[in-house]
Amino acid sequence: MSSIDRHRERSIVSKHPRATAKQIKHYIEYFLNEEDLHGVIIVAGLNDLLYSSNNGRNDVIMEDIVAHVIQAGLKAREAGIMNVHLSGLFKVENVRDEHINLFNYLLKQRCKQLGFGFIFNSNIELNDLYDGLHVNNKLGNMKLKHNILQCFDSYSCGH
Repeated sequence: MSSIDRHRERSIVSKHPRATAKQIKHYIEYFLNEEDLHGVIIVAGLNDLLYSSNNGRNDVIMEDIVAHVIQAGLKAREAGIMNVHLSGLFKVENVRDEHINLFNYLLKQRCKQLGFGFIFNSNIELNDLYDGLHVNNKLGNMKLKHNILQCFDSYSCGH
């Protein structure tokens, strides 16, 4: 989860390594109660896909994963945050591309229905990841920053 307050040029990052979308849905309550936020970015779902793939499961219930991410966004909205943005996933090693594509498609559709911003990250490629999973090179970080700021600057992302 991350938030950006363009008025004060301040951002707060709350990381939850290895957390699932369902866990993020619960963690967001503390974050929302402790900070005065004008916008929030929620990034969740990849660990669910990784755990499913690593356990050899073929029964990934994509709708359930997306529902947990959406519920985190709804909690933010209930807390009075109107600028809620949900991040699409970028392709990573060890997760099938079709799972990433389906997740992003379903999440984008729900964002449209609920008036949430959807952050497109399809421009981030495997060579932008230092370990096949995390963005951590100059170009990858610049792409991610651009994708996020595009949503907050114009609120035209994914609508």
